[in-house]
Amino acid sequence: SKNGLRIFVYMLGKLEYSNHIGVDQETIAKDNGLSLVYIKKTIKELKDAQILIGYQDQQDKRRNVYVINPVIAWRGKIKHRKKFIDENQLKLIL
Repeated sequence: SKNGLRIFVYMLGKLEYSNHIGVDQETIAKDNGLSLVYIKKTIKELKDAQILIGYQDQQDKRRNVYVINPVIAWRGKIKHRKKFIDENQLKLIL
């Protein structure tokens, strides 16, 4: 969707090293002028399309952490990209 692409590009702009995205869903909604419900739906679509990977925060079990699939984009050292791909058994072709 058009807004799905918009959220993906927004997340690319917030990308930290090792592809972590350091913003929560409420901030994404506010920054993009969209509802939280819509952001949740869009994040689910991005996860279903294997563009976004989500997992539970190890320090705060109530939070999810999001990572852009390193097959699509990567910020950081290339050896860390390969390790992430191998550890998560990601395929190089979606």
